[in-house]
Amino acid sequence: MSILTFTGCNNVQSDIDRAFASLDRVEDPSRGLTNSDLKSLETQIADLDNQISEHREEFSEDQIKQVGRIKGRFAAVTIKKGLNDAKETLKDWDNQIHGFFEGISGTERHPNANYDK
Repeated sequence: MSILTFTGCNNVQSDIDRAFASLDRVEDPSRGLTNSDLKSLETQIADLDNQISEHREEFSEDQIKQVGRIKGRFAAVTIKKGLNDAKETLKDWDNQIHGFFEGISGTERHPNANYDK
């Protein structure tokens, strides 16, 4: 029985360590953050939640705290990405509105258009 418990604990800690490693990659500014990265990490967190629900006895209190830290860091990354995406969207809207008003006023023409024909 103790071998099973030891194996279960190692497996649980391996899953936690993998989630931390994924978080480190996602948080690395030189890599760039993709939706695929976030989805993969979200799946790992959901798997850890399921493991806690189904096999609570295999988790130490420290491991449950580690899962909480993973969730907190994931939330921070998700919020930051959401804010950056919103910033880009607002910038695009600003450019479109500016172009719209230029179009209405007739002050700007398409830069590559040949109007001499």
